[in-house]
Amino acid sequence: MTKVQGDILLEASDLVKSFVGGDGSELVVLDRLSLKILNHETVAIVGGSGAGKSTLLQILGGLDHPTSGKVLVDGQTLGKEKNQNLEWLRNQQIGFVFQFHHLLKDFTALENVMMPSLIAGNSRSIAEKRAGELLEQVKLKHRLHHKPAELSGGEQQRVAVARALCNEPKLLLADEPSGNLDSQSTEALHRLLFRLREVNGLAMIIVTHSKKLAAMTDRVLELRNGKLLEDGMESNGIE
Repeated sequence: MTKVQGDILLEASDLVKSFVGGDGSELVVLDRLSLKILNHETVAIVGGSGAGKSTLLQILGGLDHPTSGKVLVDGQTLGKEKNQNLEWLRNQQIGFVFQFHHLLKDFTALENVMMPSLIAGNSRSIAEKRAGELLEQVKLKHRLHHKPAELSGGEQQRVAVARALCNEPKLLLADEPSGNLDSQSTEALHRLLFRLREVNGLAMIIVTHSKKLAAMTDRVLELRNGKLLEDGMESNGIE
């Protein structure tokens, strides 16, 4: 755990997310939820299954939109409208790691990590240099030209982490990043995430059921009944 000082990087205000069921009833998943994340801060979000943790993370990353409320990342609003600013924020300022790696099966590890940089308009040489550096950071320099099917589960997820960092984002959002891994790969990935956090100066928000991973963060919040509560380590939503 690292002492955190700095400006607000992400601010969510009065977020509401609701769905209408088949019977016409309303299900409120997020209920006027607010959250502030500082530069370089790490926060774990825990809670029971179905509490809305993944929904919250998707809204914070601009992949989904709240019913009401707003999210600011580095002072810029994640709006509902599809626009270049939102696309830029998602590509440049925010990195995503999911429970499943979502690597492109026909591309090598190097090519997968290069993709965000190429999408951002960088030259192939720049993208390849950055991707190679990141794969070296995650100790996969010897796997640059291997495709996902030729990698272990832990290696696949490390490639996914490297890809998330390709454009040097300020914020990494991770949704159960070790959920599909064995215990040895899980511990290795957790150590890697926090080493990369120090090297790259990241803030991280991690949705997890892992007590060990949550204990490594600066703060643990529990999502319960649509609200975020402090001291989430005491809840039944974490093991």
